[in-house]
Amino acid sequence: MTTTTLAPQTKNYRQFNCYIQAMHEEITGSCILAVCVFPDGRKIKFVVDCGNYQEEKYMDYNYTFPFNPESVDFVLLTHNHADHTGRLGLLKKLGYPGKIYCTYDECNLLPLAIFDNYHVMSKEWKGKTPLFGENDLRAVLEKREALPFGKTIEIVDRVKVTAFPNAHLTGAAMYLVQMEFPEYESINVLFTGDWKRESTFVAEVPLPEWVKKLPLTIIQEATYGDRAGQPVKCFTNNVRNAILSGKTMVIPAFSLGRSQEVLFTLKQMQDSGELDVAVPIYLDGRLATNYTELFVNHKVTMREGTEDFLPHNCKFVVRQGGSELRRELCAHENKQTKIIVSSSGMGTHGPATRYITQYISRDDALIHFTGFCAPGSLGAELSNAKDGETVITAGVLRPKNAQIEYTEEFSGHARQDELLEFLEQFENLKLVLINHGTIEGKEIYARMVNEVISPKDVGILSQEWGARINPHGLVKTYATKYAAKL
Repeated sequence: MTTTTLAPQTKNYRQFNCYIQAMHEEITGSCILAVCVFPDGRKIKFVVDCGNYQEEKYMDYNYTFPFNPESVDFVLLTHNHADHTGRLGLLKKLGYPGKIYCTYDECNLLPLAIFDNYHVMSKEWKGKTPLFGENDLRAVLEKREALPFGKTIEIVDRVKVTAFPNAHLTGAAMYLVQMEFPEYESINVLFTGDWKRESTFVAEVPLPEWVKKLPLTIIQEATYGDRAGQPVKCFTNNVRNAILSGKTMVIPAFSLGRSQEVLFTLKQMQDSGELDVAVPIYLDGRLATNYTELFVNHKVTMREGTEDFLPHNCKFVVRQGGSELRRELCAHENKQTKIIVSSSGMGTHGPATRYITQYISRDDALIHFTGFCAPGSLGAELSNAKDGETVITAGVLRPKNAQIEYTEEFSGHARQDELLEFLEQFENLKLVLINHGTIEGKEIYARMVNEVISPKDVGILSQEWGARINPHGLVKTYATKYAAKL
């Protein structure tokens, strides 16, 4: 763990501490262990998120936890992406006995998320012992419990939790955890999760003033903490040019949030006359379809004005032809100009892999990625390949002749400016712990927080170092191996 400053040990609070340890090094595999040690010797352990790793170099970490799941008292889920929920089944299989708290929308979305991720991961377990089974996932769902936004609830004795809206994703939450003991000031920790101020389907909801006045430690994501300014908006222009050129567009998109945002953008283009409604639009991917139907049927919360988001002339492949329609869309002789939105967002899984395989060699195609592509993913590999270079997709060697584009404009992650603005609103900021970003990106953002915000302390969570905090902020850092003893 790298820190810009270290707080002195405070004798009055030596016995009232919270140990915070990240189980992940960079962007995926999100899981934070927190252990509160009260002055009377009692310990409360909780976990914030429990995702699977998607970066190739971290895959082996999917098979274990550096702590005992049986000793964890409760779990908080910030949102329903696989890199935050994908190992709940393993946590349960290894003996986690408690409840899993999330928002009402996330409770509704969780079954789709974890079972789909299970089927994706099971394909990667070839020759290996499965991490968990479907019965473990059913046990997870039996333990979920919804938390309303803005209501402070005592989860266990002397530990209160308040959920606040987060525009990263529909139903996503930040969590304020307050640990209290008589005659001591409370330890207040705000976990932002993956965070954004507002997004297509989620309006901004300011934090209440009482939270801003608290002596506070913030665990803040920094996925784009090294990137200042707004991302270049190129998507609609690329769509317009591709269609005018008679190309087929393949748009890999994450099933939840991103697929619906892309469809909404295409609908807006139709409404403004930028996109001819005669151009057929297809949505493929079972999970993306299931999520989209929840949006269409208003089973999740949506900001006013976005309810009618589905484009004209849009067909759901899995509902209107299935594999037969997919074969037709992938046929080499199919020269029709069309738009195909398909999971997965990184192109490595789902129908997107097949579309990319079929269209990567065609110069009448545009493959447009709309989000982060982890190292080792197909999307990342294509970004490094030169035009005409042979690439491997789904085990097939193909020359890269299609146009490849990327955009960050749909990202559910705030960039550096917005992250710093978020911190500026707090009046008594004791400590900021940087989390969820590349190693270099977290270092860059930590320096910016220290220079611009100047809280009492700034630190970086990683797999190697954890932080021991008290009501005054940072006490000291400790090595990862200590987490197993907590």
